[in-house]
Amino acid sequence: MEVLSPLCLNLFPDSAIAAQMNSKRTKTTQLLKKALAPSFEKELTENLKEPGCFFSIVMDETTDRGSIKQCAFVVTYYEKQQGKFRSRFFDLVETPGCTANDLTKCLKNCFQRQNIPWSNFIGFSSDTTNVMFGQNQSVVANLKKDFPLVAFIKCSCHMIHLVASKACLKLPRSVEDLLRNLGSHFSRSFQRQEKFKEFQEFFQVEIYKILSPSTTCWLSLQACVNRVLELYVPLKMYLRESLFQDPSKTVEEMLNTMDNVFTRAYLEFMSYALSLFNDFNTLFQSDHSLLHSVKPEIEKLLRTVCSNYLEISAVKKINVLLIDHSNP
Repeated sequence: MEVLSPLCLNLFPDSAIAAQMNSKRTKTTQLLKKALAPSFEKELTENLKEPGCFFSIVMDETTDRGSIKQCAFVVTYYEKQQGKFRSRFFDLVETPGCTANDLTKCLKNCFQRQNIPWSNFIGFSSDTTNVMFGQNQSVVANLKKDFPLVAFIKCSCHMIHLVASKACLKLPRSVEDLLRNLGSHFSRSFQRQEKFKEFQEFFQVEIYKILSPSTTCWLSLQACVNRVLELYVPLKMYLRESLFQDPSKTVEEMLNTMDNVFTRAYLEFMSYALSLFNDFNTLFQSDHSLLHSVKPEIEKLLRTVCSNYLEISAVKKINVLLIDHSNP
């Protein structure tokens, strides 16, 4: 917003309105918080209060950089005026604790404060952590006591993330360590990035940066894997020279891992396998309701995975959900 007023004046030099326009960070923040936000909030709450306006709640708890515990709420409902389902941000509130009782109280207070009737509440979804979906002491267990008829749906994206993360524990730890060490090695030094750029130019490959894997989103490893595969030879030569000029235990470990003939095979496997889960994950990040697609898409994913180690003719004939995967 600091550059918007000068930009408008540049684009419309003859405009009297542009000449009088003066809106920077402070004013824009107040406009959003004091003018636009109350208007949108009022419109949303009035819709949710209407009889028969059934809604579902998507809840996520997080901790920001300042260690402040927060809860975010999104509501999904059918908007009669536009004739379609809408997913709208409802609120972001601080919570004093992160226990199941604290989060349940936070959710209830958030909606009761707006006088939204619980009779319209029909669905709930969140990630699959114990505090949310645990069998005994959890947010879902608490809500089931008061709302036994509500549908409780686990987040498909979070579940597929856990599946991929658990499965890849069977791979050598050195492969994941290589990806994380490479990301850390280059992210901390512009000089190293420039030096590696020279190796990329020498080997006549595209100039790319080495990516750093996310510490929380495990599926982000696919992009890192693909980047390392694409720059595998320049990376090995760069590490070899770096070890010669400035010996380091970490660089030595990375080079030894890349010299291992099986490392590239593991990376190729990870690239293929993670792409299956990422495609499934991306599908359910849509703005549209895709509950009807969950079962067929899960079956499709299972058939693809099973066809890699089972007879394809058998996979096509039987119910893939009944396959004993532990006994192929």
